[in-house]
Amino acid sequence: MNFIKLVINELVKNLKKKSTLIFFIFSIIAIIVSCFIVKFKDYSYMPKSETGIMNESTLNMWIDLNELRKANADEEDKELYQEIIDLYKDIIEKGYQNILNASYKNKALSQIVTETQKLCDIDKDKHYNDYIKQKEKINKLKYILYNGTYEDYIGFNKEQIENDYKSELINLDTYNAKIKEQDIFLEYGIDKYSLEDTYWRTRLYNENQSIDNKIETRIDFQNKIYITDERLEHLQEDKLINTYRLKNNIAPYYTDTQYHYNEQGYMRYRYNSFANYSSMLFVGILIIILSASTIAEEKSKGTIKFLLINPNKRYKILLAKIV
Repeated sequence: MNFIKLVINELVKNLKKKSTLIFFIFSIIAIIVSCFIVKFKDYSYMPKSETGIMNESTLNMWIDLNELRKANADEEDKELYQEIIDLYKDIIEKGYQNILNASYKNKALSQIVTETQKLCDIDKDKHYNDYIKQKEKINKLKYILYNGTYEDYIGFNKEQIENDYKSELINLDTYNAKIKEQDIFLEYGIDKYSLEDTYWRTRLYNENQSIDNKIETRIDFQNKIYITDERLEHLQEDKLINTYRLKNNIAPYYTDTQYHYNEQGYMRYRYNSFANYSSMLFVGILIIILSASTIAEEKSKGTIKFLLINPNKRYKILLAKIV
């Protein structure tokens, strides 16, 4: 009980010191400065990941590639390759930043090219109906590219899955799994936003898929180990955290080597790092100030005598000051 009183007395004395007041002022300044740095510092110098991002040079490269394909194609297919070339040129002319401003738009463009190449393999005279269906699919994708919404894109994917099921290309289990996946994409906005804001969503979704597989099989195939009950609980917790982040649009923290997943998450990582270093710095300064002055000041003023005449052992007085 006497020891607790000693600790409280030391706290009261420290709070009355000018050095403690100065420390708190510096701490507040540090918080304001760190917020200012993170909020307003321009991180545009950081090289952005170009994975899957279309730009003018990439589009021109695809134009050249399809010009080469057109030159080597049959006469009846040259027109189809010209459509792809015209599409790329139109995107450049209208501004690829305005058209390819979301991940699903980029995927729609890739699908247009893939489906157009499939169209080249269909004999128009022998399979006219299939040819017309393929043309309709391409036209739907072009609408999504230029004017469609994310919901239109999900609806298109579901329609293709249903067509594959009706054509018996996939079984019922695969059909249900793919439809469920599209519903999850729609709920979490995967591929809905800009590419930089899509990486982390896709990453967390894939992590959850991997966790589900591990929970079902109780085997970590990557590390070739059996999953214990304790590890299983950790995996379930990780999935809950990932799901919470997806539902509430909270990007995880990302390190210097992962900043391309999401700039907001990277900025939070930078703030955390800065806050940790500044905290250690100022706590260190506080310890130096207090430890240097706590006994020397009392000895110079003579107040240490009042502590020593009380029935308290010296180690308790020193320990109280340390606490």
